[in-house]
Amino acid sequence: MPKKSKKQITVFDQKSKTELILDSKEELQFYYWLIDAEKLGIVKSWEYHPDSFLLTEKTNYIPLFDNPKGKEKFLMHEHVYTADFKFVLAGEYGEALHKAFLLMESNRLSSGDFEIYVDTKGTFMIGGTDRAFSINKKLVWEKYGIYVNKVVTKLFLQKYGCPAACKITPKTKKPCQAFASCQGLEEVFSR
Repeated sequence: MPKKSKKQITVFDQKSKTELILDSKEELQFYYWLIDAEKLGIVKSWEYHPDSFLLTEKTNYIPLFDNPKGKEKFLMHEHVYTADFKFVLAGEYGEALHKAFLLMESNRLSSGDFEIYVDTKGTFMIGGTDRAFSINKKLVWEKYGIYVNKVVTKLFLQKYGCPAACKITPKTKKPCQAFASCQGLEEVFSR
């Protein structure tokens, strides 16, 4: 039986005036959070699928036997990882969001703001995706000194504000039970 491909979600981004093709509802939910956070000045800028990280190079080898010309043969493809989002968090919100994102000197910009990379996840992960992310995160840290934050969007939005767009279901436009009692970003960050 062929593997089902994940259904992608297309949204029109008002800021860039382009269509974004998101890979999951979790990415869509975090996208909405970034939009609202940028309007409130919590986020200064953001980017979907920022530049990829080359984690390992393509590898060839020279077979010892049955290779009279000593020609190289292919062994492994390069391994590349792309975070879901990269954004700049306004420095004055660092304390309010220090439990959501790892904030340290290495991701502090000269302006006092923070550059943050995020990989969004659901509450239930199938097929070892969390294990693969864990390895990619370690390799990105080791090679580039950049920490990629894992964000379980449902839990994140419940704690750090739920955009109005997430409070209704995309298809039926009915109230979404997961976020029905959540505060919006304005309420969470006005304290």
